[in-house]
Amino acid sequence: MNKNWFWIFTAGLILILVICHIGQIGMFLDGQQYATVAMNLANGKGTFWFPHVYSSWESLEPGIFLEQPQLGFYIEYWWFKILGNHFNTERIFCYSMLLLTAWLMHLIWVNITDNKNSWLAICIWILIPTCFWAYDNNVMEIVMGVFTTASILFSILSLKQKKLFWLYFTLSTLMIFLAVFTKGLPGLFVLCTYVGFAVFTQQIGFKRAVFISLFQTLIVFSLFTIIYYSFADAKTSWDYYLIKRLLRRISSLPTTESRVSILVSMFNYLLLPLIISIILFIYNRKNKTINSLGILFLIIGLCGVLPIMLTKVQRGFYIVQTFPLFAIGFSLIIYNWLPTFYTHIFKKYFPYLSIIALLTGLFLTYKNFNTISRDQATITDITNIYRIIAPQKIITKSSAMENRYDVFFYFKRYHNVDLYFKNSLTATLPYTLTYHEDSIPYQSNKILYQGKDLILIKN
Repeated sequence: MNKNWFWIFTAGLILILVICHIGQIGMFLDGQQYATVAMNLANGKGTFWFPHVYSSWESLEPGIFLEQPQLGFYIEYWWFKILGNHFNTERIFCYSMLLLTAWLMHLIWVNITDNKNSWLAICIWILIPTCFWAYDNNVMEIVMGVFTTASILFSILSLKQKKLFWLYFTLSTLMIFLAVFTKGLPGLFVLCTYVGFAVFTQQIGFKRAVFISLFQTLIVFSLFTIIYYSFADAKTSWDYYLIKRLLRRISSLPTTESRVSILVSMFNYLLLPLIISIILFIYNRKNKTINSLGILFLIIGLCGVLPIMLTKVQRGFYIVQTFPLFAIGFSLIIYNWLPTFYTHIFKKYFPYLSIIALLTGLFLTYKNFNTISRDQATITDITNIYRIIAPQKIITKSSAMENRYDVFFYFKRYHNVDLYFKNSLTATLPYTLTYHEDSIPYQSNKILYQGKDLILIKN
């Protein structure tokens, strides 16, 4: 059968699960936050070391966003710089990261196998639930995933092309540095790559692999040390991030009661490829050989999950950068088992299935355009309220709105409006924003707008 059908099916899956949302409004809170920071940078508000989110954000200085390292925002900034503040700029950025990661997975596949059938790994990867969710919601793990996947690719190339070892080693190390610069210490997990290849492939001696990995670690930390002591703004920014943000959150703001929660999440996310692997293993009576490279990639992926167990600050999307490795690992294991199953079960119908997947993806993309994907009541109210207050760019918010960050980010991202608590400086502003759960009664004749979620009051 023409292998193009497999690629058509893969494209259809990506359209159905991710890219069909390109024309929709609404995004996960953190993703909207990061998009706002990148947009502000593109509009000249904030700097690389001190990016700006919105004016009343409490930080080192009002408005400064130092919740994580800065590189991811700066990369996304270029999409806003080129495409402008269009409502789907951040989604185009996310899908660019998706396609880049898929391309890197393909390059890894063709460099460790004797075929170009990386569609299998890409299909398994995009079917992981939190994976396709992440590429719709602008979490910075998708950027870190580009760098960690690229680092592994360069490590593989350094072992294949001995004469260019140090060139590819340098590129691999640089990718680790950029991964950490994007999302912090979780980006270090690919330091185990050379040791893993020494154990499973003998392409490099074990002692040399250990030395190379330690050398990579030294280079990465040396680069950060040089930057830290060379730039005063970097020192100030990183001090706040490490001490006031990272260490405080780890010690006092856990998101789970158990350190093994992330392992449970990982198992749930990988349940589908695990079930497929078990079914194919049972179905193939003659060939029970398990690809050792597949086991290696699964172990490297696991190395990206285990360090998160050191803290109780755990969320499922924190391991998105490991999914390309898990997908490649499972694909390498099942690849030799697949032809028999495919030939016996649905070879005749697969072209039709591929066409249906592609057409469904295209239809959903058209159908979803200019619709709201989440927070529909809130976004609708914000749109209607802005029509009333425009061109006003500052409004007060009631004390009940203290934790409505979704409202703050949507107002800033889509309308460049800042919200402030009422004080002596904002007392003269004409409007106050609140929402239905506010316990303070307001005179009905002062209510200018009352939606399903938000209420606008005349001061």
